[in-house]
Amino acid sequence: MAIIECINALVLLGDRFQFLRDRSTPDHETLSNIERGLRDAETMMADGIEIGDVRSDLSPVSLSLLFDNLRPTASDALGAGMAIGEVIDQMQRSLFEGIEIRHPANPAAGS
Repeated sequence: MAIIECINALVLLGDRFQFLRDRSTPDHETLSNIERGLRDAETMMADGIEIGDVRSDLSPVSLSLLFDNLRPTASDALGAGMAIGEVIDQMQRSLFEGIEIRHPANPAAGS
């Protein structure tokens, strides 16, 4: 699946990509490359929705923004000492499973 391949690549290149995004005055070429990457991610999510690999109740725009924002989190996790494989696994699970509650919430806690 293309999304998993992108996650693997982005985790490995995360620091360099973040540097380019965080430059205070990115040049035109850098901005164009970043915008193209976001459009490519949106297209990838739309394709995933179409073939049934990605949930269809969220828009490709939302999914691509979520995908893009997991990257700095992955970079921070690497900086905190997590292993690359663990970061990739958690990034994939975060993207594909979200923060879905797996057990019913305690009804007393919500009251």
